[in-house]
Amino acid sequence: MEHFCKSAYTADGFLQLPSAPKNGFTLILKGYPSGVRQTILERARDAAEEDCELRYDACGGLTMVTDTARGLCVLDGTYPCAGDAQTYGVTDRLFDLSAFLHGGDLRDQAQRVRTLLEEIRREERRCAGYLQTCAGILGAGKRIAAEYTDAAKLNRFCASFWKKHGQPPCGRIGTLHTVFGTALKGSGIGRCDRLFGTLCDDILVIRDWAGNAADPIIEKLGLYARSSGLDVLACADILRPSQTPEHLLIPAMRLGIYRGRDGERTPFPVCRRIRAKRFLTREPTEQERHRASFSKKAYAELLTEASRSVRRILDLRHALDLVYLPYFDSAACLAAVDNLIKKC
Repeated sequence: MEHFCKSAYTADGFLQLPSAPKNGFTLILKGYPSGVRQTILERARDAAEEDCELRYDACGGLTMVTDTARGLCVLDGTYPCAGDAQTYGVTDRLFDLSAFLHGGDLRDQAQRVRTLLEEIRREERRCAGYLQTCAGILGAGKRIAAEYTDAAKLNRFCASFWKKHGQPPCGRIGTLHTVFGTALKGSGIGRCDRLFGTLCDDILVIRDWAGNAADPIIEKLGLYARSSGLDVLACADILRPSQTPEHLLIPAMRLGIYRGRDGERTPFPVCRRIRAKRFLTREPTEQERHRASFSKKAYAELLTEASRSVRRILDLRHALDLVYLPYFDSAACLAAVDNLIKKC
């Protein structure tokens, strides 16, 4: 089984990374309660045969189960997740949970539902604002450090490392797969430690808070790997999801490049440690050190506030479920889903 985090709250809002198209039938779940959607996904997982791929959101909830042996994909298509039918009954189908609601009775709760949904969107905007400020702090720190970072030395290090440990070009371009390696959870910050522990024997940890050294290394080693025909797994950064990945894994080489923060402990065995200081042309001035220290404290506080917003979003979703559950026929819904899964 493969376990990847493909959706998370980022500085650009809730982002769901695209998944590779699957051959077979797709069942798209729409509607509330969200707990019932999770139960359906768990049943699809339990009914799956040996070859099964699982996709999770940042908080550990299932968002997609793909049983490749049977050609069946069950995915969550309800906000904030996205999923729409393309052929409407031919290769995919919408499964609307609202068909199992006692709609007449639920109308009395319309104002409560609208209020909860608006509060969820307000917390999502607040979370994105905190993360955007964090991204601005990191960007400012990177611009300052770039003034005394030796780019030529970074290029020489990357070329030397790949010449010693990599493979020569083979005329084929490797594939780039993207997941989230770090994501906000209600209980704090979740990291991709399991990915590195499972896919890597050799891990290169680069101690670099702002990324002025880690970003070029990750970017260049990723390009070297793909030019050698190796597939690359990139862990997108929630602060800048469309830019340089936060971490990089090359499964064919069992190699991982992990960008560590200053003072952060890595829970897996480390074969090499590199500090960004070795690529500096001079030591930071006292003023620059004070500025960096203040920025790190502000960054940590803002991340904590963003995590609290995610916790609040989860609580609001739970409150929304409590509104829907008394009016929902769970037994009929799950029986209908089980029947659909068996037919596929």
